[in-house]
Amino acid sequence: MDPRERARRAYEFGRLGVSSLRAAPALLFGLGGLLVAGDGGLRLLASAALTALAVAVMFVGGAAGRAVPAGLVAGGVPFALPLLIRGQVCPLGGSCTAWCMAACVTGGALARAWLGWRSAREANGLQWLVAAGVTSVAAGALGCSCIGASGAAAMTFASLVTAPVSRALSSR
Repeated sequence: MDPRERARRAYEFGRLGVSSLRAAPALLFGLGGLLVAGDGGLRLLASAALTALAVAVMFVGGAAGRAVPAGLVAGGVPFALPLLIRGQVCPLGGSCTAWCMAACVTGGALARAWLGWRSAREANGLQWLVAAGVTSVAAGALGCSCIGASGAAAMTFASLVTAPVSRALSSR
């Protein structure tokens, strides 16, 4: 094997290792959701897909690769809010679904507002926003799935509406 080819393979293997380490927090979304919501197989599969997405995007690099950690942080908001609501409100009785839906919408809007604001400060802001947004929606959907697909859909809709407005306002 040519020494240049070996060097290139070693370089790419090293980048893959660094990307994998930086994407490891994505696994925590699946594990955290298991502690609160159960339905283990599907949640672990979705967490593995989120981790694979994070590793792949960070491996490619550029603005999208730099956006993944921010997307994971932002995704923690819509992930945690419905799980907190479910743990606090649902044992008391009442309308658990309505509270969880409101938490999903609020969490998605807050996360994407922050990402929209932050993307205005990036050199390739739109590429950064798309990568961070996809990552945050995938992470947040794991928490919003506590009320089914409608929670994840509501969080995604709130995210899509909020990010462009936040980006436009912060770029002024």
